[in-house]
Amino acid sequence: MAAYTKEKYYDMLIALGECQGQLYVAARRYQNYIRIKQGIRWRQCNERNLQSVETVLRIVEQESKTSVRVIARKHDLSYFTFQRILKEEKLHAYHYTCVQKLREKDYLQRTIFWENFLRRVDKDPEFPSRVIFSDES
Repeated sequence: MAAYTKEKYYDMLIALGECQGQLYVAARRYQNYIRIKQGIRWRQCNERNLQSVETVLRIVEQESKTSVRVIARKHDLSYFTFQRILKEEKLHAYHYTCVQKLREKDYLQRTIFWENFLRRVDKDPEFPSRVIFSDES
């Protein structure tokens, strides 16, 4: 059994009290406290650096329809790191789903629809406020 000084016992009890008696949490806290006290620096698990940020942004532009998990796995990045980079860059991961395909005849129908819509707006400027638009499929 290891022989501890009174100071170490005191520090252990303080850590245990701060962690409300949770032994594993207190042990981790005490280890961090010892490292800080001794001036030991440890490597943090931070995979983000300028190169990985640039890589993520480039990949997202090129492969916008591919899953975030697939891209992260393909480029040896953590999924959570990938998500964090997207969040910091104000980008959002989304799942692309193609729900319809425009055909040649659709363009004529759309043109007719918008011409009628614009005619109605000319007659009644309040018309668009009474129309409900939806992107639901």
